[in-house]
Amino acid sequence: MCLNRYVKVSFHSSIKGDAAWDKFYVPLIYKPAKMGRREFYMKYKVLVADDEYIIRRGIIKLLQKYNDLEVVAEAEDGEQALEIAKKMELDILFVDINMPFLNGLQFIEKLKDTQSNAIVNIITGYDKFEYVRQALRLGVFEYILKPLNENAFDETIDKILIALQKRNNDVKYLQWAKVALGKNKSNLIGEFFEKYSKLNLSEDKLKEEINYLDMNLPEQVTMSLINLDRIDNPDVMQRWNDSLLYCAAENIAREIFDRVAPLVVFRNSTGYLVIICKTEAKNILEEMNQEYKSAVEKYIPVKVIMLQQLDINIYEMPRLYKELLNRMEEIKAYPSIIKEIKQFIKSNFYHEDISLLSAAKDINLSPQHLSRVFKKEMGITFVDYLTQVRLEKAIELFEDDELKMYEIAERIGYSSQHYFSSVFKKVLGVSPIEYRSQCKNMKKEITYEVSR
Repeated sequence: MCLNRYVKVSFHSSIKGDAAWDKFYVPLIYKPAKMGRREFYMKYKVLVADDEYIIRRGIIKLLQKYNDLEVVAEAEDGEQALEIAKKMELDILFVDINMPFLNGLQFIEKLKDTQSNAIVNIITGYDKFEYVRQALRLGVFEYILKPLNENAFDETIDKILIALQKRNNDVKYLQWAKVALGKNKSNLIGEFFEKYSKLNLSEDKLKEEINYLDMNLPEQVTMSLINLDRIDNPDVMQRWNDSLLYCAAENIAREIFDRVAPLVVFRNSTGYLVIICKTEAKNILEEMNQEYKSAVEKYIPVKVIMLQQLDINIYEMPRLYKELLNRMEEIKAYPSIIKEIKQFIKSNFYHEDISLLSAAKDINLSPQHLSRVFKKEMGITFVDYLTQVRLEKAIELFEDDELKMYEIAERIGYSSQHYFSSVFKKVLGVSPIEYRSQCKNMKKEITYEVSR
């Protein structure tokens, strides 16, 4: 390998067909050039890395028909690809696993430091399960087998474009929320509720305070208390601190509930968001509530928990505000119960006699109450969750070729192999034997997911 390395790159010319790719050699500091046309919008930048020239040309030719994509560079090996990635921002990468100097998986491992947001796709002639597992661990978007199938490749591009659009929306909204963070958050109004929810004041005194704060509320209002339950995703939450979460949620509230002005929105000292607005017809409020939840959960990594009290007399606000706070604290206790039950299931799933009754007894709750809380918080029944845990463990055990199917069934709490097979096929659509065979052979990309 020469010490004075150069990287092979390509650029578009105005000529159509294969001749449209004029190749030249430049030093590692790559400067893209475009000829023959002017672009009026940003395209997604693509890198193709494969040591086989014919494969690279084939991939590039398939990508040419997409107006949203621009192949800005190609590389013959992993080291060249890494040098390019260090010099320019990329959106999409197609990388072969079996490349000289630095193979595809090694390249992806090193890529994290420079292109953490890029969508990386593996293209390979190898369908080994170990390669697939490593690719998934590294966050690879798609695992594409050679020879390339044009229809399958088009489907992959469609999925990539959808993912990039979502990523761009998230980035734009995050930037907007950071700017909005510096705006006033109605601190004085928040202090008013904190103070007077603990005191018994006359109507005259409350009216005086409400007028002083210029809340301009009608006599009958609707009060909503909102808790943002964070989604447990460390990578996402690094970008969203607590203040930013509630600032974004507050601004969405102002946009949606402003149609029932006058409107008061603030975050209290407990961390909840409070919305006070004019009372409207119940169906109108329900529509706005649903619109608000959908908008917040689309743009912010949280689950919205909302309590709402309609037709409140403004002089009752402090008292009813306190009641809403107490109810929210009760609801917040549910996750700790769910956490205990999930741990109980994961520690005892292999017992054939595990049941809702035994779980309820373990945490000193009635089975009826536990069943309601579990379904409300998890969206599925206790039995369905137990089945998911057992099948996830079964799939792990499939990797041990020494284990017989009846032994796996016994290890996950089923005394009957026949019943285990019936449950497995009902949930995943294939029998355990078929699933195990498909994972072992990896003839095509087949993924079965047991959702949590």
